[in-house]
Amino acid sequence: LLPGEVHKGFSKVFPENEGKVIDLEYERIPLRIRKDFLLAIKQISPNPSIQERVNNFVKEHNGFNRVIGLQVRRRDFLLATDGRGKISNNDKFFNKMRAILKNKPKTKFFLSTDCSITQKRFIEQFPDKIFFFPRDNWDKSTKESTITGFIDVLLLSKTKHILGSFLSSFVEIAWWFGKCKAKVEIIGDKNAKEKAIKILNAPYKNSLNSRTFRQIKQICVYLT
Repeated sequence: LLPGEVHKGFSKVFPENEGKVIDLEYERIPLRIRKDFLLAIKQISPNPSIQERVNNFVKEHNGFNRVIGLQVRRRDFLLATDGRGKISNNDKFFNKMRAILKNKPKTKFFLSTDCSITQKRFIEQFPDKIFFFPRDNWDKSTKESTITGFIDVLLLSKTKHILGSFLSSFVEIAWWFGKCKAKVEIIGDKNAKEKAIKILNAPYKNSLNSRTFRQIKQICVYLT
């Protein structure tokens, strides 16, 4: 950001640069800044073969009419020391989805997740309401899985309403690719979110690099 584009303490999530950041702020981001960022994002053109797969999938599902996007992030989030992996848990997603279906029973949900077990549980709970882009590879380090993940981002961007995981940048980039038009609801209890943010932000009092060290530690734990 340029100096003065957002005021000191603007961010409700991250304290970098005295809170003068827009990460994960969604509709709070001033419109003029959104327009500037969208000028850059519009220059990003997906590989034609990937875009074709996205377009065909959307057509197969009637143009995503009455579709709500779900982004349920697991794996690395379950290792996070701030507890983010427990905030947007399955039950909270299920409760929100049931409330939506009670008022709009024809609604369907496009599910994006990095966990095969999570995918299975959502299908068990809503067998006739869940659909997803097929994947055989769940290893994030592979090219195949990366492509499928990007396809999920593009498909989420086609929805007008996204139910997302707390602190997930996957939701954020889908929102940007969707030209900031989607309504984003981050699943989880407000008090739990506030507690996690306090834990996440506390190290900045001593070191701007502590977040990076913590992420490295999490990766080491995951690998071992």
